[in-house]
Amino acid sequence: MSAQAGMRETNVMIEPPALNATNVLQVHGLNLYLDAKGRRLHVVRSVDIDLAASEVLGLIGESGSGKTMTGLSLLRLEPERAQITAETMRLDDTDLLAASQGALRGLRGSRIAMIFQDPVGAFNPAKRIGWHAREVLRRRATRAGPWRPVARELLAEVDIADADRVLGSYPHQLSGGMLQRVLIALVLAAEPQVIIADEPTTNLDNIVEQQILRLFRKVKRTHGAAFIFITHDMSVAAALSDRIAVMYAGEIVEVGPTEAVFETPKHPYTVGLIRTSRALQDGAARLPEIAGELPGLSGQRTGCAFAPRCPERMPQCTTRTVGMARPAPGVQARCLLYADA
Repeated sequence: MSAQAGMRETNVMIEPPALNATNVLQVHGLNLYLDAKGRRLHVVRSVDIDLAASEVLGLIGESGSGKTMTGLSLLRLEPERAQITAETMRLDDTDLLAASQGALRGLRGSRIAMIFQDPVGAFNPAKRIGWHAREVLRRRATRAGPWRPVARELLAEVDIADADRVLGSYPHQLSGGMLQRVLIALVLAAEPQVIIADEPTTNLDNIVEQQILRLFRKVKRTHGAAFIFITHDMSVAAALSDRIAVMYAGEIVEVGPTEAVFETPKHPYTVGLIRTSRALQDGAARLPEIAGELPGLSGQRTGCAFAPRCPERMPQCTTRTVGMARPAPGVQARCLLYADA
């Protein structure tokens, strides 16, 4: 099985982190359980996320690793019959686990928001873009004044020059890239503290993808929101993120500054992803593979989830509890290679 991540050519430069020491999101020990036809699936396992103001955290992993479910859990949009547990789950001074449904509805969109993978699905196909903008501004906007001039300003911020044409259009009359810009503008209307972007460049061509990435950097610079940027694309994560968290089978297996993770990855899974990514970027005729499959999500897990696929596997990897180690400054890895680090 090939690693489901790619590092395509990109003109977006990696910038050094500039982080605020104040965490706007603190999540420790997050677990998500789903009921699937009588089976209890442990989809997200003991995930820790500390997000600083204005920081971009790239959340990377194969399809099925739990990235999207983690993002939905942070907005408390978990599926029906799901169960969430956590030691801590706070947005600034708000306990997201203890908050009522009414309080959560007030938070979503205004203080924490999500940009979904498919922008088409975020719009009512029977309503013009102007209707969507008016409703968002009526309910969530922090800017005063008639809705249309404010909508024009928001569209201009996401580099849409012909705002009146876009506002008068139906969703099907706009391209995927244009709809993604509109969706970003509507999310920005309420100036949320935290924005979770779930694969927002998927299915966009490389030119449009680079435009959207530049737009996200502009949004970060001008609005100061913190981002969790979910992606399977290594080049997107490298271009945008201050820190990288690598997810495998529901767990975060490595987290650290972007440059450190990409230049000296510690976890064998991260090493495999980056090796495949670089081979793809170099145009290799045959890509190196990470053999095997993701483990099942039901039942108790003994030892390291990656052990059956790991080239560095040791006997104790299948029997010993694997916690986070600190193999380098600012870097954590869930691997027994660094158990004494």
